Amino acid sequence: MDVLNRIFSKTTDAVFASDASCQIVYANESFSYLCNLNLADILGRPCYEMFHAQALNGEAFCGPDCPIAQAMKRNDPIDHFDLMIPQPNGTQ
Repeated sequence: MDVLNRIFSKTTDAVFASDASCQIVYANESFSYLCNLNLADILGRPCYEMFHAQALNGEAFCGPDCPIAQAMKRNDPIDHFDLMIPQPNGTQ
């Protein structure tokens, strides 16, 4: 994780990484700020519990059967993608 930290610790973009079981294994300070949580409260949590994200078409994306985690398990490449993440006040 030291490599990820060297790369992403100085960016203002919120960055996180999860493993094939959806556990968050890395997050930078910008991500912590965006989530309004301490890094200790983020690391090790399933990302789908934090985000409840939707695809841009409004369909649910996050969950235990995450398509990204499934692709990782198959060793498939992952293209970039956009998600909508509800804010604590319910807005997107």
